[in-house]
Amino acid sequence: VNVIEPGLIGTDHMLETLGEELPHRLAERFPVPRLGQSADIAAAALFLTSSEASYITGTSLLVDGGATMVAMPRVEEILKGH
Repeated sequence: VNVIEPGLIGTDHMLETLGEELPHRLAERFPVPRLGQSADIAAAALFLTSSEASYITGTSLLVDGGATMVAMPRVEEILKGH
């Protein structure tokens, strides 16, 4: 069994919940400076179900644009422009 761990994905629900500004300001700090798309998660799922991944098992695949690689400031600091 494998797991896909998505980062910030620019879905309508996420943008309605967090607003338009905050997710984009957060994503600017990622090594891949954009929000993820549903297609990014779909591509990971297709890979994990393909024959190319037949020897991959028991793993978590981060699909987060590198967000877990960087130290994120507090949301309040991002909204202040720091």
